[in-house]
Amino acid sequence: MASSTTYPIPPPPAAPLQAARPRPDRPHHYWPLAQLAALAEAAGLPVGALPLSYYRRCSFYTMHTYARDRFGTPLEQRFSRAQIRQMCTAAGLVDLHFSPRAPYWCVVGFKAEP
Repeated sequence: MASSTTYPIPPPPAAPLQAARPRPDRPHHYWPLAQLAALAEAAGLPVGALPLSYYRRCSFYTMHTYARDRFGTPLEQRFSRAQIRQMCTAAGLVDLHFSPRAPYWCVVGFKAEP
């Protein structure tokens, strides 16, 4: 007589908690302000001081990606230019070049010759 072994079926995972307000990793938070900056620019107004004016020429997909990277990460760390330079140097990079315009956090370095 063969014995049948039954394994308990695990319960379904609990439904994720719904946020009380929209999540900030949604690009629709960026889009209105970016479009306002684009309209202001088309009208000949200076847009440098408007929030999110950097994104006025970006696609919706780009805004979605940037919003997710900026607000959707579980751990966010911000570093100063000096700290970034120190980390890159400690990693063996030389001839570092930081972006002179937005996005300022972009840096290019080269691996030091052995």
